[in-house]
Amino acid sequence: MKKMRNGKRGFTLLEIVTVVAIIVIIAGAAVVGVTVTLQRASATKAYLEDNNGRNFESEARNTVKNLTVNTVDWTPVPKYTPQNLAQKKWDELLAFGWTEEELGGELKYRDNGWYIEALEGDPSDAWDPAKHNGLTLDQYTDMKNTVNSYLKAGYTMEELGLTYGGPDGYSLNPQWNPGLHNGKPVPGTVITPDPTEGSTTTTTTTTTTTTTTTESSETTKEIETPANVTPDKPATPGTNAAGSSVNLVQNDNNGWHSNMTFGSQITKVVISTDSPSFQVNEGSGYKAKSLGDGQYEIYWYADNWGIPKRTDLNFNVSNDASYVTVVSYE
Repeated sequence: MKKMRNGKRGFTLLEIVTVVAIIVIIAGAAVVGVTVTLQRASATKAYLEDNNGRNFESEARNTVKNLTVNTVDWTPVPKYTPQNLAQKKWDELLAFGWTEEELGGELKYRDNGWYIEALEGDPSDAWDPAKHNGLTLDQYTDMKNTVNSYLKAGYTMEELGLTYGGPDGYSLNPQWNPGLHNGKPVPGTVITPDPTEGSTTTTTTTTTTTTTTTESSETTKEIETPANVTPDKPATPGTNAAGSSVNLVQNDNNGWHSNMTFGSQITKVVISTDSPSFQVNEGSGYKAKSLGDGQYEIYWYADNWGIPKRTDLNFNVSNDASYVTVVSYE
């Protein structure tokens, strides 16, 4: 029988030496790489420690915070002007007397809203006196306010005798005609019965003088109450505070044609009336509240609305109201 031979054989010495050499080379390279990495990590650690690297985020935050301590941000907050508010101002200027051409032709728009070109600089530069009987903007404003105060007191334009020219640019010669006003006396005048028979005393009282004369069979008493002074009793017709006037349109059927005017822009007004109700147009920036005993307070509530304070107000009373009187204003 043939003997079976085992075909297995071991590694040669050369093969073993080659494998060991490769392992040694790889191990050496790994040791070198780890050593370099550890050295770099140590260097980075030392750098961060030297430069507060452990708390650099906190330090950065504190630095930024300290830069803004006790400082004020003066950057203006943009304010947007909506079209309806600009349109309302546009309509007011046209009603005052401006022309569309002077205002800039039309409302214009930019990033912060709608605006009127004439109001971007000095309005006097856009105003054309040639379109307004030669009056400058200041002269026209003074004339307009003066004329309006007379009109709201009851005068007609014909009675005012308005002419243009002279140092002020215009002049007025008011002449009250009772025949045009159902026989009513000059606004601000109260006619009371004569307390004596057969004689007549006419007394005119102002803030400075008092004059007594004898004329016909009636007593005329004109009283001017200083502004901002409230009488002990509710006011009666004709005792408007100095510098103010009232135009009461009776039987107005809940309209807003009655109005009052003042010598300056107002923030608060106290009025007296025999009307059971009294309202002002809140769209003007004012509201009214009852104080009792027939008195009402009108107050400004639209400081942040961009609506200018007014020198005149429209109001509404019941149809049976016979008087509305300005007691005081400021």
